[in-house]
Formats: sequence, structure tokens, C-alpha cells
Amino acid sequence: MGTISTNIMNSKSIKLMYLLGNMFLLTGCIGEDIISDFVEPQIIIENPIVNLKVGDMYQLNAILLDDTGKPTSGEVFWNSSDEEIMTVSENGLLEGISEGVVTITANSDQIQSSIEIMVSLEETVEMNQRIAEVRTTSSYPLSGTAVLHIESGNSRLELLEDFQTTSALPGLYIYLTNNPNTIDNALELGPVVDFSGAQSYAVSAEVELFTYNYVLFYCKPFVVKVGDGELK
Repeated sequence: MGTISTNIMNSKSIKLMYLLGNMFLLTGCIGEDIISDFVEPQIIIENPIVNLKVGDMYQLNAILLDDTGKPTSGEVFWNSSDEEIMTVSENGLLEGISEGVVTITANSDQIQSSIEIMVSLEETVEMNQRIAEVRTTSSYPLSGTAVLHIESGNSRLELLEDFQTTSALPGLYIYLTNNPNTIDNALELGPVVDFSGAQSYAVSAEVELFTYNYVLFYCKPFVVKVGDGELK
């Protein structure tokens, strides 16, 4: 009789442990509830430059994003604030005319994006990195600095030494995106390899410096947002 009672007790204990384990997994990555995936539509100038040499030409590329952060079709109109300094064609081709500073604007259906460029006798200089301060959007700690480097053959996202989160987050992944509310249409870089300190993630060579505007951290198995950072 005692053996039967013990077996029943052990069976109940196993079931209870199984139930508690499942409850832990289901609550192991609790974050904010996403109510809406809406973001403001925008134009992204993917490959801005800091400086253009007099006489040089440079092709700008722009993409339109809809109210979910997804690329969409539409016509883009380019404008130069001073064509005596720099001209821009209808397709975004720049030409440095004379020394000075000019604003180049891309417009589409009441949306616009502008960059300031210096025209000089110095060599053309392209921007090659953007920085984001990472923050938590959940009950879990997440902080640090992310740096996006776009270089020929060696594009990467780096988390610096100040990066900190917790190993209690199962399946934490890192993404690049234009909509920090969802991983739909986001570029997955992979699972977070270390919960603190410096680390690096390869980025596709097709990605331009301004293709994505956010670094996003998601608990992938439960589709829960943990944190983000805007690239500036």
C-alpha cells in the first residue's frame, strides 16, 4: 500500500514540475503587448555622403516606406537648394559644381528627407557608421551601445562593451528594421551570442547605411519585443 501511495505521489510531483516548467517557459519572456504596427511613412536616402569633390558625380539611392515600415513603390523627386554648387538629376545623380554647402531633398507625396553636403576640393567622403543607444522596452534589463558599420566586404553591427542584458531571456535575437514594433520585414542578424560585453554580427553586403533605422531585440520563440535602439 505504501509503495502505491509513493508512486502516486511521485506521479503527481512529476506532473506538477512539468506544469510549472511550462508556465516558466510561457512567462520566461514577458514584454509589452504590441497594439499597432503603425509607423510614419518615410523616405530613406540609403547612401548619403558628407563631402563631394568639385567635378565628381555620385548616385544617391532612396526607398519609400509605408505605414508599416515596408518598402513600397512610388516616384521620388530630387531637389538641390543651390544648383550653382551642386546639381541633382531626376534619378538622384549628384554633380559637384563649385565649393559650398548644399541641401539635397528627396520628396514623394508630401513626405521628404534631406541631407546636407559640402562640395570642396577634397576627396568625396561617404558616411560609414551609425550609432544607437539600446534601451529595454520590457521588464528585463537591456542597455548599451550598438554601432552599424557599412564597409565594402565587411559590413557588421557591433554591440560595444557597455552592452548588458540577462541570460533569463530565452531565444533572444537581434534584428535591423524600420518598424520597431514587429519583426515582419526585419533583417535577422542571429541570436544574441553573449549577454554582456562587446560582440559583432555580420550584415548583408546589400544593406546600405540607411536601409534600416532601428536595432531590435526580440524573444523569438514567443514573438515578444524586449528592446530597441534608433540608429542615428
